Amino acid sequence: MSLSARSLGARANFCRLKRKPHRVYVTTSLPGIWKQMIVAAVARKTLEESACHFTPQHLLGIYRWHSSESDTTGLRFAFTGKITGHEAGRKLDDGIMQTLWLSPEQIRATRMRHRSPLILRCVEDHIAGKRYPLDLLVHYD
Repeated sequence: MSLSARSLGARANFCRLKRKPHRVYVTTSLPGIWKQMIVAAVARKTLEESACHFTPQHLLGIYRWHSSESDTTGLRFAFTGKITGHEAGRKLDDGIMQTLWLSPEQIRATRMRHRSPLILRCVEDHIAGKRYPLDLLVHYD
């Protein structure tokens, strides 16, 4: 099972997606996840993948999905929050071509290129106003 976390940084009802060759998706592995609290990890990965400083404010949800195509199961933690800055000249993680700000309609229109159905589900949950406090996530050293 892979573990991933995603940020939905809202900018006037637009959501951030990353684009790699042939796919548009909002999932990423967080290899350092076990070494830091997940809230810090999602802020770090958002910066590395988009050059945007992200402050998580709420847990949007925890989602599990099994891909029969690749026979893998993923667990996604999705967050909402604020974009608090942008480093225009920052190099993005390897393989990331660009950061896109897309409207919900644009995200729905690209669903056939999404890596998983969780992308659209997270967007729809965000639109529906789902929010959970970050203190649901408890971290023990």
